[in-house]
Amino acid sequence: MNFVRRICHLTLLLVGCTAATTVAELNIENAVISPDGFEKNAIVVNGISPGIVLTATKGESFQVKVNNMLTDESMNKSTSIHWHGILQQHSNEMDGAAFVNQCPIAPGNSFTYRFTPPDQAGAFWYHSHVRLQYCEGLRGALSLYDVDDASTIITLTDWYHINAFNVVATTVPDSLLINGAGRYVGGPSTPLSVINVVKGKRYRMRLISMACKFDYLLSIDNHAFTVIEADGELTRPLIVDSIPISAAQRYSFILEANQTADNYFIRANPISYTSNFSNELNSAILRYSGAPIEDPPTRTWPLVNPLVESNLHPLSDLGVPGVPGVGKADINLNLVGHFNNASGKFDINGVTYVAPETPVLLQILSGALTVAQLKPQGSVYTLPPNKVVEVSFPGTFLLNESHKFYVVRSAGTADYNYVNPVLRDTVASGGPSENVTIRFTTDNSGPWLLHWGLGIVFVEDAAGTALSNPVNIGITGTTHWENLEMYIFVRPQFVKQESQVERSERFCSQLCIRSQKAVKVYYKPPSMSARLIETGHDHIRARTRLDIHLVSNQVDIKPGGYPGSSGAGAEGGGRTKKNRKSKEKNREPLAVEVAEDAAEDAANVRISWAKNES
Repeated sequence: MNFVRRICHLTLLLVGCTAATTVAELNIENAVISPDGFEKNAIVVNGISPGIVLTATKGESFQVKVNNMLTDESMNKSTSIHWHGILQQHSNEMDGAAFVNQCPIAPGNSFTYRFTPPDQAGAFWYHSHVRLQYCEGLRGALSLYDVDDASTIITLTDWYHINAFNVVATTVPDSLLINGAGRYVGGPSTPLSVINVVKGKRYRMRLISMACKFDYLLSIDNHAFTVIEADGELTRPLIVDSIPISAAQRYSFILEANQTADNYFIRANPISYTSNFSNELNSAILRYSGAPIEDPPTRTWPLVNPLVESNLHPLSDLGVPGVPGVGKADINLNLVGHFNNASGKFDINGVTYVAPETPVLLQILSGALTVAQLKPQGSVYTLPPNKVVEVSFPGTFLLNESHKFYVVRSAGTADYNYVNPVLRDTVASGGPSENVTIRFTTDNSGPWLLHWGLGIVFVEDAAGTALSNPVNIGITGTTHWENLEMYIFVRPQFVKQESQVERSERFCSQLCIRSQKAVKVYYKPPSMSARLIETGHDHIRARTRLDIHLVSNQVDIKPGGYPGSSGAGAEGGGRTKKNRKSKEKNREPLAVEVAEDAAEDAANVRISWAKNES
């Protein structure tokens, strides 16, 4: 099945491609795979891990339908997809960070992501943003091209033979996979990934670290190369013989195929733990046209010129925003990261991030909370629009967010550069004595997650978020967030004790999605009166399997009951299950919208059927 295709939008006056769109479908499901020769339960995308490569040319849009077909509870059955490095300008709800920008996609359901990268090109990737799913295999490359193709992508992934939930800070990967293949200590000599080149040609290689937590040093025997891009931002050419790369970082480099036609090892030497290249561990093959189909010989290739981040500079010097100098930005933040060995969790400034039950974006759009009340309390930092923010990170952790920033102080140096530092979206903060410092401008309204193992949410321009992120809801025909308030009862599908994370995933997965006005959602446990538990959604899609018994084109919600009921605990408002099923049998998945306002006890609310946009 062809899961990716490109379409063109036509106008009445000009027949042809005015704006192309890459249309893709990702089937997320569980499977047993053995990328290093060891069979393991995992998560695959369209049958493979890493998933299919998504590509587009510069300026094109994406329309990606994600089908959640997960069944293995040990790896979480809800999911979402984050498009790492893509600047979601005016499309915050498509960023994919669960509980920040969206509800997770419930199992058995689908969600279509629609976004247009703003004048971006380079190496990117996509991955699950629900707990540890991407460590189980839900990750893949995304590349925006100027001129080249997908044949020269290099992905690095650490791989574990145990469930990701059993991986702790000291756990060492069983293998390192390059483009989805590798070997493990004591394992079989499984085939390694091969990148083919022709002698005399030059190639733009796109290096993407999809690792869960470790750093690696990438090199190719007998080859130096020229770095030209970091995290989707072009840099001045810099010749190196190796590239240290942290989780989620990306680089493009020019490789000249100028050696004798043969096979050469591509090596990814672990920096954070001890390993070697025996039995071709941590390796792939660069194969020249005409070389024999065999593993390369062992060569001595001393590495003397590794990439140093502070030596990278933007190709176009636009200048660091704000007044040069430490602490001279409009807003200056000092975020101290700390790992609590007892709890096994990180905190920032003494607060551990806990995912809220309602995504931060929906909290903002509902209008039910002030910015000071946004949850999770202590982990949300509200920032005014169009201000220069400087953030320093003493301590050890990795940082990334859906925002580009200037690294005015890199790890490994005490110097600050306010003239031409590298611009990127992911930075390693180095050791405990480091003080990595970044600068950015709050020019993209909405909540953005900044994290790695820990997390905080930067909320830029809360008041302007709805205006900056117009969405075609597809229910009433409006292109704005404005809709009527609604009140609706939901009943739990099960009764059991849940952790806060499980409750967040279950509740949030059932609610979809967009709102500006407050929506009051009621929860009715069996034999209990309804109670208000959450706000934040403008419409709810029936296909999300909420236990809402809508059985006619217009129904009333009775006080203490639920749609179609004749009171608390009623099972169908006088209709039999047989009749109810016959009425609903031919209905497509529908959304509900409110026809009129109501009092807080939910009396006299009328709900009408409306066709779902997808």
